[in-house]
Amino acid sequence: MADIPIEIQIKAAAVEAALQQLTSDEVRRKALGSIGRALLTKIQLGFRTSVDPWGAPWKPITHRSGKPLVDTGRLRSSMNYRVEGDSVQIGTNVKYGRFQHFGGTFSRVSKKQNPYVLTVSARPFLP
Repeated sequence: MADIPIEIQIKAAAVEAALQQLTSDEVRRKALGSIGRALLTKIQLGFRTSVDPWGAPWKPITHRSGKPLVDTGRLRSSMNYRVEGDSVQIGTNVKYGRFQHFGGTFSRVSKKQNPYVLTVSARPFLP
């Protein structure tokens, strides 16, 4: 096989400009926004199929018919994300969301002022 000379010319200014564009705030925010939208899609799919972000099914509910975590749809529709600096924050502003995600036991008082303890099974919905 004959030797074939190869010549490569790199225009440093053009490469530098391209690298600067990749690290610009606008490009970074767009990329993080895409990540946020993808995470929201994954969460919404979990609500539709009653599975956590890793594909494990949520524990079934026993006190009513229907799907877990979808009684009124409030929790599902409250999911949102925001780009903050170099990160994406995703979550809900619904107060009971943390109990549904992590599970736990807490005390309540009924309308008739009778205290009782409620245990909520963990049904993770955030990745």
